Amino acid sequence: MSKYITEAIRSVALVGHGAAGKTTLAEALLHSAGAIAAKGSVEKGSTVCDFDPQEKEAGHSLTSAVTNFAYEDAHIHLLDTPGYPDFAGPAIAALAAVDTALIVINAQTGIELMTERLMRQAAERQLCRMIVINKIDADNLDLPGLVADIRERFGKQCMLLDLPAHGAADVVEVLEHAAGDADFEYTFAKKEKYEKRNSTARTQQRRLWHGFHWRRDLLYFTRHQFLDGCPGFYKSDILAGVSRL
Repeated sequence: MSKYITEAIRSVALVGHGAAGKTTLAEALLHSAGAIAAKGSVEKGSTVCDFDPQEKEAGHSLTSAVTNFAYEDAHIHLLDTPGYPDFAGPAIAALAAVDTALIVINAQTGIELMTERLMRQAAERQLCRMIVINKIDADNLDLPGLVADIRERFGKQCMLLDLPAHGAADVVEVLEHAAGDADFEYTFAKKEKYEKRNSTARTQQRRLWHGFHWRRDLLYFTRHQFLDGCPGFYKSDILAGVSRL
């Protein structure tokens, strides 16, 4: 018999355009949660979710795959979905089976066709939406511009939960820190507004984690190097967000 009560079960779909890094993110989350001993690689055809021979040959997902893992007091069912428009059907169908859509955006290519389509579908279903900007350590990026584009297209309610720092080598969690050295922490507010917002940060965080956050789109940043020494913070931060939904 399962040790998890209904309230502790989460169902999350990784959605977004092709090559955004959804399958690699799934691999990193599974490893960070202790569900697998080693992280696989899409390029090597060794990931948990892209197990079909055709997917290994193509180098991307062709249909949705379901996996699960435990994290803290929650049990999470994770659906990794295909991202290219030719395989949109399984990705859209997966939204009917989950309570959270984790939209992965490639920092190099920004908001793409399937990003907008699946974000719209998730909003129509009134799902909790978590946005992850992946590959922030790539060259020649305009991360402030991308965040501004996200807020313009999807609404100013898209709230940053962490920010890249030290040239995207690290990520700084916003609500837990009154000050920091993020790469563009003052992009959206003047200094005095930023400091005022941080004075109530912990109250905002409690509200987010205790039921009010479903009204918002939570925005995370992740690096590309999930497979080569990427610190656990990037994965555990997202895991914590999912488990507390």
